Amino acid sequence: MMNKHLSTILFIVSIIALPAVFVLAVAAQSGERIFLPAVYAVTGNGKEPLPTPTPSPTPAPRHFDNCVSLTGENATIGIKTDLLINGSLVLAADDEIAVFTPDGSICAGMKPWDGKNIAITAWGDDSQTEEIDGLRGGEEMLFRIWDDSANKELAIKKVAYSLGDGVYVVDGIYIVESLTLE
Repeated sequence: MMNKHLSTILFIVSIIALPAVFVLAVAAQSGERIFLPAVYAVTGNGKEPLPTPTPSPTPAPRHFDNCVSLTGENATIGIKTDLLINGSLVLAADDEIAVFTPDGSICAGMKPWDGKNIAITAWGDDSQTEEIDGLRGGEEMLFRIWDDSANKELAIKKVAYSLGDGVYVVDGIYIVESLTLE
């Protein structure tokens, strides 16, 4: 009898928590700041709010500024700090990495390079609209880099993955190991 009640309670808690996790994920991907109720620590004389950590600012895109977002479907592409481009690391602050549809017409996501591990959200096609506005299942993801110091866009001809194969699937997770320029 106790297991039945416990499983019911866990089910209810998971249903309540799911929308909160979704809201947090969408806010994090969109760069929006959301405010949660203060978290309190019990001290000897009552309750005092814990200090809120200050998030580090995300640089605004300089070049790939017309990327789609919040289409309802996406995948995550991890880019590690040891990313190799043509055999060596050549990214610098203010460079950007973007993912496109195979024909290069739609920027499905981008992230400015900040010298740390980054995750690019690759947005899929919104099934609620008639136009194609993101990656579709089974499509090969195309990458481009904005080299800020040279003021030019670089096309990528080959991508090696340590996780995934570069074919877009909803909720897919990919880790890019190296890029080869055209």
